[in-house]
Amino acid sequence: MNLFTGEALFHIHFKDLEKKRLYEKAFTYDWRMWTIPELRDLLIAAGFSKVILYKDMDEEFQQQDCNESDDDSWLVQIVAAK
Repeated sequence: MNLFTGEALFHIHFKDLEKKRLYEKAFTYDWRMWTIPELRDLLIAAGFSKVILYKDMDEEFQQQDCNESDDDSWLVQIVAAK
């Protein structure tokens, strides 16, 4: 993934255990990964008055600000209300 533009190229591979065959690059995704702050800003621009982020913290979601995380990977839920 390009850290400056968010552009990413991903491939999904499958292995058929019965036929013992590997399907490489069965699906390819060429897209731009949106950041959490960008998604929050888009929701606000679309008219949502409140956007709340919840981050997975040891299998429990806790409310968190966009600027608090320095993890390499995460699972986030975004809740938006009018």
